[in-house]
Amino acid sequence: MKHSSAELKALARKALIGNYGLCIAASLLFGLFSIIIGFISNWVFPVSGYSSSFMSIASYVFQFLTLLLVQVLNVGFLQISLKISRHEQAQIQDLFYGFTHHPDRILAVALIWGALSFLLVSLPMILFTQYGITSLPFYQDFLYLPTHQLTFMNALSFLCTLLIVTCAISFIGMLVYTLITLPFAMTMFLLADTECTAIEALKESSRLMKGNKGRYFYLHYLSFLGILCISLLSFGVALLWVQPYMNVTLANFYRELRGEI
Repeated sequence: MKHSSAELKALARKALIGNYGLCIAASLLFGLFSIIIGFISNWVFPVSGYSSSFMSIASYVFQFLTLLLVQVLNVGFLQISLKISRHEQAQIQDLFYGFTHHPDRILAVALIWGALSFLLVSLPMILFTQYGITSLPFYQDFLYLPTHQLTFMNALSFLCTLLIVTCAISFIGMLVYTLITLPFAMTMFLLADTECTAIEALKESSRLMKGNKGRYFYLHYLSFLGILCISLLSFGVALLWVQPYMNVTLANFYRELRGEI
């Protein structure tokens, strides 16, 4: 039975009563883990204008590996969300579920998604900033503009145009990435909920999402847009409450696709 977004959210709000403390503690622990990893990265590979090409590449590789570890920890968040949605007793230890239940499965999926993200989002931006920007007409016009004609408005116009082009490239890359990975949106939930392999989780997610991709896109990316914008007014503090709300709602969506609700 299919439920509306409002119904899935209502179920999430009901399940979260009495569980926000655990969710906030898990979020803070997750944030602390990310800060420590970032500190280690900056300590091992300090930002310097004199860094060698090898050190730069090594820094990118290390950062990529840490992102994979973050994905393993994120599966723990999904495990907590699933337990809460089922009105089961969740514990802070569940945050480390991914590390104790075949993390290689999670790393394999995260590696695939990370490679896609790099090819579709990061690489076009890198190529644009390194090579494409100098070929743009407005860049050439601004670069060779006589000094006496250079004004604040010219500089502002140049920066605004550059920002629009950069945002457009980033948005298109993220949109393509989202559409490609949409059939596999339930993969991490499956890895958090079952002992299936990475390939089995990808296949099962694709099966579950048939005919449901539009519903998921609306639920995940559009229905929470308003509350996320409001959260910005709190400088992100409200996300400690909003993120669990989103995760448990998506857990309900997953459970619906599996025929639980």
